[in-house]
Amino acid sequence: MVAFMLLVALFPFFWILSGSFKTTTEVHFTFPPSIFPRTLTLENYLYVWRERPFALYMVNTLKVALLATFLTMLVSSLAAYACARIRFTKKVLILVIILIAQMFPGPSIIIPIFSVVKKMGLYDSHLVLVILYAAFSVPFSTWMLYGYFRKIPQEIEDAAKIDGCSISGVFFRIVLQVAKPGLAAVGSFAFLVSWNEFLFALVLLGTQKRFTLSLGLARFVTDLSTYYNNMSAGSIITAIPMLVVFFLLSKHLVGGLTAGAVKE
Repeated sequence: MVAFMLLVALFPFFWILSGSFKTTTEVHFTFPPSIFPRTLTLENYLYVWRERPFALYMVNTLKVALLATFLTMLVSSLAAYACARIRFTKKVLILVIILIAQMFPGPSIIIPIFSVVKKMGLYDSHLVLVILYAAFSVPFSTWMLYGYFRKIPQEIEDAAKIDGCSISGVFFRIVLQVAKPGLAAVGSFAFLVSWNEFLFALVLLGTQKRFTLSLGLARFVTDLSTYYNNMSAGSIITAIPMLVVFFLLSKHLVGGLTAGAVKE
């Protein structure tokens, strides 16, 4: 049963990988469709990289994703630490409001966001995407880090304060160092959200030189046809950076995602 479910989950990825090595003729005119390429070709990858500005799309996406991830980690870590360590009234209410902000689906707020962006003169700008993607990731990230910070012993921070460390020093030099697994999980989540987002990039970007990878993939769907083999090759190229991120941070992800799940 487990093997069957794993096969169902992985088959779409295998199909995309297989399609990226097929010729246009095989993709569009072979029936029934072949599971494995009958003729292996790298022309799809060469076409995507040479004939389409995928290098530019990747640079744009990487810039937006990294800035949004940094902003998410900064804001969510400060908010989570304040809620975990500082006693103030209405703290529970603030945490609930942060959680409610995560519940609104993107399509329901796209029109007012578009109106505000146009009035502020930020249309067709990567800055607005960075702010929006960080805003989408901060609520979940704050709650995740809140649970992680609560598990860090208070005695560690007290010892640092006795040695003369300021509150900001305790946070940046001690707490964030201990919370690396949680930060890795939050950073991976924020990076994934920014890397794959399509709807807001489609609505808020107008020129091709600012397009992200998700918009670049959508351009393979035209009025005349859908170039599945080229789109598959572009999808594989798009997925590689995310795979690298997860492999680099894999040892921290499990600890960061499960922190705070067990009540002591």
